Amino acid sequence: MGCPLLQLPGVLGLSGRFLIFSFDRRYGGAIAYLRQPANAKTLRVDPSRIVLIGHSMGGFMAVQGVAADPGIMAMGLISAADLGGRIPQPLSKDREPQAIQALSAGLRA
Repeated sequence: MGCPLLQLPGVLGLSGRFLIFSFDRRYGGAIAYLRQPANAKTLRVDPSRIVLIGHSMGGFMAVQGVAADPGIMAMGLISAADLGGRIPQPLSKDREPQAIQALSAGLRA
C-alpha cells in the first residue's frame, strides 16, 4: 500500500503561500493524480481507498477534502484546527457502541 505525503506550501518553512480554502486547487489535483491508473500502480495506491489524515491545519484541510470529494474513503484528524466548526464533536458514551459497529461493518466491506 502506498502512502504519499502532501505538504502544505508556506507551512513549516516550505516555500509558497498557504491559502486556507485551497483544497480543490491544490490537493484535488494531487488526488486526481493518485487516481490515474498508471500513477496508482507505480505508487501502489488503491484509488478506491484514499484516506486523508491531517494534523493541525492539515486536519482542517482533510475536512475540506472529504467535504469536496465523496470518493475519499475516510479521514483522520490529529489536533485539527476547526476554523469552520465542521469537525464532529466526540460521541457520547451511549452512542459509542453503535458507532463502533458501523465502523467495523465498513472495514469488513
